[in-house]
Amino acid sequence: MAGPGIADALHLAAGIGTLWQLSRWQSGSVRSDVLLGILHLEYLIAGCGFPAAAGHSAFPNTVPPLWLMPVWAIGSIGVMTLAMMTRATLGHTGGTTTTDRATTSAYLRPLLA
Repeated sequence: MAGPGIADALHLAAGIGTLWQLSRWQSGSVRSDVLLGILHLEYLIAGCGFPAAAGHSAFPNTVPPLWLMPVWAIGSIGVMTLAMMTRATLGHTGGTTTTDRATTSAYLRPLLA
């Protein structure tokens, strides 16, 4: 099993790799598509979760553990799953993959919570 120092280094490497990959996605070009935009945002949040985990491990009194659950569980996994389900449902039913205000608000509510 990896010690705290190794785990921290791996978390940082995963965060840097995720954020580097996201930087190559040309996220600015998806502003008009809410579904793609939310997926890019959630990938950004997932990438920030790795350094947050390393920060908590290295500085437990400074970075509270309560930051980790919202970042990964709610902010990333939950909303990303919701966006993927919406995109798949709209695509497979022959509808356009555009969202209305209610769907957009469904993505924003967990993020604001």
